[in-house]
Amino acid sequence: MFDRLARWCLVALFFMVPITLAGANIALACTLLFWLLAGRWRERAEAVRNLPVAVPLLGLFGLVVLGCLYSDASNKEMTHHLLKFSKLVWIVMAATLLVRPDTHAQCWRAFTLAALITLGFSYLNIWWNPSWSKTHNQGWGVDHTVFKDYISQGAVMALLMVRGLHQGWLATVPWRRWAWWTIAALAFVCNTQLSMGRTGYLATGVALLVFVLAVVPRRRWLPALAALVVVAGISVATSPQLQQRAVLAVSELNDHKTGTLSSIGQRMYFLTRSVELIAERPVWGWGTGAYHSQYCRVATTAEWCAAGQFHPHNQFLFFGVQYGALGLLLFLAVFVQAARAGRTWPTPSRALLWSYLAILAVGSMTHSSLWLSSESFFYAFALALVVTLKPQRLTTAPV
Repeated sequence: MFDRLARWCLVALFFMVPITLAGANIALACTLLFWLLAGRWRERAEAVRNLPVAVPLLGLFGLVVLGCLYSDASNKEMTHHLLKFSKLVWIVMAATLLVRPDTHAQCWRAFTLAALITLGFSYLNIWWNPSWSKTHNQGWGVDHTVFKDYISQGAVMALLMVRGLHQGWLATVPWRRWAWWTIAALAFVCNTQLSMGRTGYLATGVALLVFVLAVVPRRRWLPALAALVVVAGISVATSPQLQQRAVLAVSELNDHKTGTLSSIGQRMYFLTRSVELIAERPVWGWGTGAYHSQYCRVATTAEWCAAGQFHPHNQFLFFGVQYGALGLLLFLAVFVQAARAGRTWPTPSRALLWSYLAILAVGSMTHSSLWLSSESFFYAFALALVVTLKPQRLTTAPV
């Protein structure tokens, strides 16, 4: 009974992730409670042994725990980090439930339904202005973020896009194939035309590129790339907001030299200071929670300290500062192990896995993907979902 309750709570979690952080936290707490009460430890241990990312994820969390021994951070800061990065363990926990084909399919459906609701309201937001929407600016070509911030929504839409491409590829009935590909197209347009998130633009483009290169034979890569260039050109030409954000990105690249606290300017500054800190302690880093004080130690002004002391807007740098080369290698191993596991999968399933890893990589290079509450739920549990995909059972596309 408890195992069944844990699985249903996990399904609820996947529905909540794109929509509400509070609901996701409640669903996660219920999943953990019933997972512990259910026991079945031999079965769980077998699932962990077969999970390709279990070792780097658990090893990384082990570093988080070990980092408390040599950190100069306060107990409050270290506890905060332990809670934040506990999602590394919860990914493994979720994977032990997702090994069941029925639970895996139900969680995909729950996530897809929530993503479709987000997609639908984003388009409705062009004409309709509900009080609970994050944005209240009707019309085409402006930001239509609905439930969360535009960075989180962009990542969700990017995964919905590749999910639609994947399911359309697998579908044997023509109307299902075109329905899924229409969903993929609408998610693509939502990110390129109805969002202001440059992370979403980049994640969408990179994920689409990876998916196409994974499914197209190498001898046809050149025409496939040409087609993608045409799609990208049309997207840029028809999206004033994308054009404006791209032009702004170029001007922001030099802002860290002038002291202007712009989005990309800040990231360049955080990169410089973080590399300095990594160079000072390259092996073990500064320890759990130490980033905040150490960054302000090397920041050149009080304004730059205030701008970057919470996180460096880059998950690779975050782990590098706090856990040195060991932390960076373990985080990179998550990508490598997952990608290697997909090498033997059928083409569309491999494309889905690799495309999601591209989304995670973009999110980790432009933001602290596993630190920020709203985004970390998506990135963590979506990873659990894609690495436990069982390609052999997906001979037809589930609804």
